[in-house]
Amino acid sequence: MNAIRPGPVVVKAGEVILVEGERGREMYIIEEGQVEIFRKTDGGELRIGLLDAGDFFGEMGLLDDQPRAASARAAVDTRLLCIDQTTFEQMIRRHPELSIRIMRSLCQRLRAATSGAPGPPVPSQAPAPGRLVPKPSGSEAPLPEKREIRIGRFDAATKTEPDVDLAPYDVKRLTSRRHAAILREGGDLFLLEEFATANGTFVNGQRIATGVKVRIVDGDELRFGGVTFVLRVP
Repeated sequence: MNAIRPGPVVVKAGEVILVEGERGREMYIIEEGQVEIFRKTDGGELRIGLLDAGDFFGEMGLLDDQPRAASARAAVDTRLLCIDQTTFEQMIRRHPELSIRIMRSLCQRLRAATSGAPGPPVPSQAPAPGRLVPKPSGSEAPLPEKREIRIGRFDAATKTEPDVDLAPYDVKRLTSRRHAAILREGGDLFLLEEFATANGTFVNGQRIATGVKVRIVDGDELRFGGVTFVLRVP
């Protein structure tokens, strides 16, 4: 694939975006579509994972200036946001939560590569759990007794499961693998949107800013992408 300039770009299904072994000076955020991550083997190719809207890839090339560890190609027609080194550094300064999300992603990939399993669960340090009631109907999603409750979809690349899996409710795949988190602080609950989340996060119809905690209470309507719930807590 020819060099991509920073900014929005559309790639066709089957088009290679990154090539294993080459050096890269850019990373990508998937705005719409799917990207397949794969490596070459003696027998052909080994698929590592399939990324969706809201996921990012290629960040290691910006961090360690080493050859790409894997290749990436569009699984379907896909819209990307290309970010070069200068833009990346500006984003890190303006949005510190980006560096945290990247570190989490790298830790998950390392854990998956070395053990094939996610890390130990976070100990319970919270009051009795609540639940998310889907609108208009459907099975309720319980909130576990954790200080940080991860909300998103199963990540096939790292075998990481969120605490609240949106996949059964998100038939149109409008949410991200790491979409948001509900934080327990004392007796209060707060909603926090992850960086580069697809299609936004809303409380009672108002979109919340990325990385800014918003207090939520019983009866609040929470929307993740195109999936809506009502929060119920004791």
